[in-house]
Order: sequence, then C-alpha cells, then structure tokens
Amino acid sequence: MFTKNIFKVLAMDHQELFDLREVKNYLRISYDYDDYLISSLLDATIGYAESFISLGIRKRVIEFTSNIQNINAFSLKYHPIMEIENIQLKTGQEEEALQDYRLDPQKGVLYLSRPLEGAELQMRYSCGFTRNSLSPSIKQGILLHTAQMYDRSDQGGVISEEVRNLYLLFRKVKI
Repeated sequence: MFTKNIFKVLAMDHQELFDLREVKNYLRISYDYDDYLISSLLDATIGYAESFISLGIRKRVIEFTSNIQNINAFSLKYHPIMEIENIQLKTGQEEEALQDYRLDPQKGVLYLSRPLEGAELQMRYSCGFTRNSLSPSIKQGILLHTAQMYDRSDQGGVISEEVRNLYLLFRKVKI
C-alpha cells in the first residue's frame, strides 16, 4: 500500500489562452507559412512558464489519490483549481461522496474536516487558467519569450531578464 499522494494527469488541453492571430500580431507577422512553428514555440514557452513558476497554466484534469493517514490538509500539486468533479472516500469496497471539506483554490490546498482514518481519498478536479484569469504579466512573459524564440534571440536557451522578471512575481520557491 502506498503512503504518499499520487497525481495522475488524465487530460490536458492544448493552449487556448492565446489566439494565433493575437500572437502573430504581437510578432508583427501577416503571413501564414510559419503558423505551425509559432504554435509550437507558444506551446514550448507556456510549458517553460509552467515549470518556472510551478503553476499549471494550461487546463488539466487531475486524478488525486492519497491514503496518508492522520492528516487533514493536502497540498495539491496542480493548481489553481477550476472545478472539483468529485471527492470520495474509499474504505475497502465502499465509496462515499465527501461533502465536508474546504478548498483554497489559489494555493491548491484541500482541508478535510477530520483526518483520514482507514480510508483512501480520491479526487478528480480540473485546474489551470482561462484566457481571462491568467495574469497579464504571465501573458506578456509568454508572448515576449515566444517572440525571442521566433527571432532566435533566445541566447542559447537562457531566458531574458525581461521574461524572467515578468514571471518572478508568481514563482513558488520550494524548500
């Protein structure tokens, strides 16, 4: 039996945060023959931003399972939380819907009213940002990083100070 939290990404939406026309306008491009390259660079920069700031920017559906006993607060690896599909406690073959919990969607912490005792917690939720909920600073960082990669001014894989400074406000440092 495991004694840790398990996160499984069931689905991840491709980026819907930026319209290709919006990115091409930012890059001052009017032709179509680089559309695939621009989309690929945009996906790469969103992935980099997610890694750098430790937040799931793209929408994901997550299955979270834990059987760690005697705790009632769980840090969810992927957040901010958009919607909880279900939360249940599983004891042997029995499953019951969990109703008594509190959630901090921005910090990604699930608080149970009582610690787990002899049960397994199973939760399915979606997380990420919408076009309107993503910070303008993160959007600007993604667009600027995409432009630098497109112009091949990426400086050998090192992000520019401008991009870094836009992301730093949101970076979570783990100790």
